[in-house]
Amino acid sequence: MKCEHCGKEIVGSKEYETKSFNGLEVTRVLQKGNSFNDLVIPKGFELLTLQEGVDLLNNEEFVKYIDFRSEKNDFFVKQPFKNNEGRCAAWLGCDYNIFFLNGYYYLNNNLAARGVVLKKTNSNKRKFVKGR
Repeated sequence: MKCEHCGKEIVGSKEYETKSFNGLEVTRVLQKGNSFNDLVIPKGFELLTLQEGVDLLNNEEFVKYIDFRSEKNDFFVKQPFKNNEGRCAAWLGCDYNIFFLNGYYYLNNNLAARGVVLKKTNSNKRKFVKGR
């Protein structure tokens, strides 16, 4: 199935394996190497909030689940600042076992390419999210 807005192929939500941590059903890091604007969030999923991402990274089982020990598994989160929405991407990263929050103001720049951890939602509505 293709996205009606951007024409990209959307992978069905059934194909995303999830696991429960901190009361959230989440995926491993997906869509690695994408700029923020290139993310496609399928029906039934959404980006983590900053707080959810931090809470998950404070859970050692989750850290092992996504193998969060190098920048290869950095992942985008929802932009925590209203002033930056649509202008800056935010992500949680790791460099030599040091965890950090970072951001970049070019939403379609591959210098800021990361992956995404998706959170399962209760909504069955088709949701198009591009960079938000």
